[in-house]
Amino acid sequence: MSVGFLFELLDGSKGRILQYWIYSVFWFGYLGKVNTKEPMAETDVVSWYGLKGGEHCLRYSTREYTAKLTVGPSMDTIGQEGMIQLCKETPTVIHNRKLFTDFCQDLGFGRGVWGYWIVDFQEDDCETKWGEFIDLGCGYLNGGQQDHFRRVESHLENLQAGSSWQIMCATTPADIDGHHFGGPDRCHSLPQQGIYGIWDLLDGSCERKTTGP
Repeated sequence: MSVGFLFELLDGSKGRILQYWIYSVFWFGYLGKVNTKEPMAETDVVSWYGLKGGEHCLRYSTREYTAKLTVGPSMDTIGQEGMIQLCKETPTVIHNRKLFTDFCQDLGFGRGVWGYWIVDFQEDDCETKWGEFIDLGCGYLNGGQQDHFRRVESHLENLQAGSSWQIMCATTPADIDGHHFGGPDRCHSLPQQGIYGIWDLLDGSCERKTTGP
């Protein structure tokens, strides 16, 4: 028996009420199907656990972050290669930026796969800087036969305890007399005074003046 036939059996007012009721059932049933979203299966979740920045700076303005890759129960059997691939393809957020791993490492049975991020932005504690540049005067290389230079020295500041002073000194940039340097020529540590960088700058004014016979 069709719906239209039922309408014909009823008088006008009852038919309209029945028609409205049937349409309502079908309409709300349709909306329910459209708005229903399948929940994410917890067995397939891939995430990072224990994201943490290194205790010490890696180099100038840079810190290393690590986290352990975790997966849902349904993915426990994907194997080492699968876990490493997931490690490479799963990003995390550090300092409000989405970052993929710089490298991944399987630490073996029971310890799992770990991701590593080398972050060289917004790491203020790792931003060492140079103090005043001190002119130490002229010097000469190769027994004074060539390469006349002016030696400049500066104290390294904002060095965090536990960070490698050799690496931090060597990677801290400097701007001297309009020239940019990625780091000093040499670094040395003075007891009770701290870490110093040394630059040997070619300087024509340091050329030895020769006198005639």
